[in-house]
Amino acid sequence: MEAFGNYVLVHYLNHENHIEKNIIRNSFSVIGEQLETIEKMKRIHRSYIVNIDKVINLEMRNRKATVKIKFIDEMIPVSKASLIEIQTFLNSKK
Repeated sequence: MEAFGNYVLVHYLNHENHIEKNIIRNSFSVIGEQLETIEKMKRIHRSYIVNIDKVINLEMRNRKATVKIKFIDEMIPVSKASLIEIQTFLNSKK
């Protein structure tokens, strides 16, 4: 999920395992609060919430971290506050 002004852009897999996008007219903070109870959904940046199980790679460049999400082509930024949690999660998957 990505903050998109007064909207939230949601990327999801459809029943045919293809990525689809949908725009929800709601604030990112409200959506984030609703997802706090779902353990796999993590806010990794002020503008991004991801299913942490879909994180496949973490890259560091010039002290900036990004993650690769399964089925998504773009790299997603990771805040410094979320970096350790992502690293710990990826190390536990190995």
